[in-house]
Amino acid sequence: MRFKNYLQPENVNATEDNITALQILDAAYDLFVERGYRAVTLRDVASRANVNLGLIPYYFQSKENLAKRVCQDIFEELFQKVQKMDLSGLTNAEKLYVIGVLQWRLVKQNEGFNRFYNELIDSTGATNSPSDSFVATTWHIIRDYGLEVTKVENEIYFTALKGAERMLVFRYNRGELGLTLEDIIDLLISNYFYNIGLPDQEIAKIISSGRRFCENFQ
Repeated sequence: MRFKNYLQPENVNATEDNITALQILDAAYDLFVERGYRAVTLRDVASRANVNLGLIPYYFQSKENLAKRVCQDIFEELFQKVQKMDLSGLTNAEKLYVIGVLQWRLVKQNEGFNRFYNELIDSTGATNSPSDSFVATTWHIIRDYGLEVTKVENEIYFTALKGAERMLVFRYNRGELGLTLEDIIDLLISNYFYNIGLPDQEIAKIISSGRRFCENFQ
């Protein structure tokens, strides 16, 4: 499945053989999507993965850490799915916006993904890390525009983006915001672009072009 192609998972202890860790991730993915975050116990995951219960905290420390990694993998999977669409003609910056919008639409359309994410942030306040593909795309954008952004600075901007995403999506799902998902993506992506040094006029151009593209996927 999706996990076998991954490198050593985040928060996993060093080991010569990650097969057990991948079994745990695979089982956790299926259970969290089937039942949501709250209903799943580490004992459930160990049973589904057919591993000793004590191995889960050894590799992932806690249920929350395991869930955050699964959440990251889900968004990586969706990023890759959208990326396989015909995005020709879009710049890397426009692609990031478009993928962000379509990715969240896919989350909302998948009851299991949506419930798991919402229960995770509601129960723990956890902020998942950006997917590997998201990070790679941001570096393409930084190079495209010749921006001077360090790795540490980019990680700070990711942290700000994911924290804002968690808060806005959480309040959106509770009906506390008069915003659409597209409005939220506009806020998140435009703020990230501003942080890395893109001028407002260029940001507006990217968002406008991305919106027009997404209209074809309504």
